[in-house]
Amino acid sequence: MTLATQLNLSLEPDSGITRAEVRGPLNRETVPVLQQRLEGVDRNSCLTLALDLGGADYLDSDGVRWLQTLQ
Repeated sequence: MTLATQLNLSLEPDSGITRAEVRGPLNRETVPVLQQRLEGVDRNSCLTLALDLGGADYLDSDGVRWLQTLQ
């Protein structure tokens, strides 16, 4: 099993706010998977993205760099 298959992302849209809950590692292998899933969020109905990293069990420098691009 690869790290990318261990990544779990749940998206819960509600009144303009989409809550994205990340579970598993956030690193070089999983960032592209996460980014691709988040690009699928409807930007017209999502005014705010609430990113919950409470379930992320590992975060490396690639994950941190990706988080910085979300601004």
